[in-house]
Amino acid sequence: MAVHKMLEERNDEKAICDEEIEKLNTKLCRFENEFEQTATEFQHSLKEKDNLIQENTRSRASTADDPRSGRPITATSKDEIVNVKRLIDEDPKITTKAHMLDLGISIGSIEDILHNKLNMTKLSCRWVPRLLTSIHRENRRELSNLFINKFDTDT
Repeated sequence: MAVHKMLEERNDEKAICDEEIEKLNTKLCRFENEFEQTATEFQHSLKEKDNLIQENTRSRASTADDPRSGRPITATSKDEIVNVKRLIDEDPKITTKAHMLDLGISIGSIEDILHNKLNMTKLSCRWVPRLLTSIHRENRRELSNLFINKFDTDT
């Protein structure tokens, strides 16, 4: 009798396991179907994107940007550049905000003039030329030699 009871319990456990396996198989089939649909949709979207790119490249002869309407980015005049240079010469410690207030030019335009047109950079609270020209280097060399000679004669 005990063996018969053990066999019934085992059959019950097997039936429960079979039901669980069937549920998992059903879930797995649903997941596979959803995955296939998603993969198919993804492939279609990639094909659509490729088609759009091909259409665009066929219709355009050049990949360069088309000209834009409106005011150009570098809308600075020579007068503005001269005025900014004059203010720097008068006071090398002047700020860009002071430039903006004095000249009525936007901060972006002032920074463009200082960095790109005048080749200047802010160094220790002063606006200085970014690169020395050959004339500047020669003047610096002469002054350095003068100071060295003066120091040697004083000692």
